Amino acid sequence: TYKMGNAAGTPITRSWIVPTSTKRHYIVLRHNTVSGKRVVLLNGELVDKGESSLITTRTKFGEPGDSNVMFQVDGQDCVLRILPAGKLGFKYTLTYNGREIPESNQMIHDDSGDDEDFTASVPNTKLANDTTGKQHVQYEVIVKGRLSARTFSTWKRFKDFDTLNTLVRSAYYGNHLLSNIPPLPKKKVKMISNHLDTSFIEERRQGLEEYLRKLVNVPRVTRNPDFRQFVGLE
Repeated sequence: TYKMGNAAGTPITRSWIVPTSTKRHYIVLRHNTVSGKRVVLLNGELVDKGESSLITTRTKFGEPGDSNVMFQVDGQDCVLRILPAGKLGFKYTLTYNGREIPESNQMIHDDSGDDEDFTASVPNTKLANDTTGKQHVQYEVIVKGRLSARTFSTWKRFKDFDTLNTLVRSAYYGNHLLSNIPPLPKKKVKMISNHLDTSFIEERRQGLEEYLRKLVNVPRVTRNPDFRQFVGLE
C-alpha cells in the first residue's frame, strides 16, 4: 500500500492493460487530486512517485500544461500523461510504443477472455495469529469461472476487504457504474463487539459473501487489477 498523504479525499485510481508478446501488463495510477500526490505501479511494483497538482500541471502563464511519467514495458517506451481538464479536473492518457491504450474500465470488449463470468463465495473462516501473536479472523475467498474450471482460493482479513472496497470505488470515480458497487458490511468497534465471537464471525462472513457475490457482477470489476490481485487471479 502506498500512502498518498494526509490531504482530504480518496485517491482516484486509473488502470490500463498493456498486452505484449510476453504477457499482459497491468499499469495502475493512484492520484490524490487534492494533494497532487501520485504513484504509478507496473504489475504491482512502484515505478513512479511524485506530484501532479493543478498548479504543477499548468505553465507559469496559467495555460494548461501536463505531467509526463515515462517508463518502459518490455523494453518499449510507455508514457502516462496527467493533464488538467477544466478548472478542477484531470485527464489521464497512456501510450505504449506510440499507441494510445484505453483505460481498462472503459474497455467493453476484451478478446483475451477477461469477460468470463465468475461466482464468488466466502464459505469458511478460521482463527489465526498476526506477527505479534494477536488473534484475528480470516475468511476464505473462493472465485470460480462459470464457464471454465478455473478456481482461485485465498484467505483474507476484514481489513483486506475494506482496502479492496476503497480501491475499487476509487477506480470507478466519475463513472456511472460507481453506484453499482455494493456496500461493505459496516465496521463495528471492538470495545462494543467481540470480533472473535462465533455469532459475530458468522454474521460478518455472510455479509462479506453477499458483498463479494454482488461485486463480481458489476461490469468490468473482474478486469480491475486490485480485484484480480485480491482474489489471486494474477
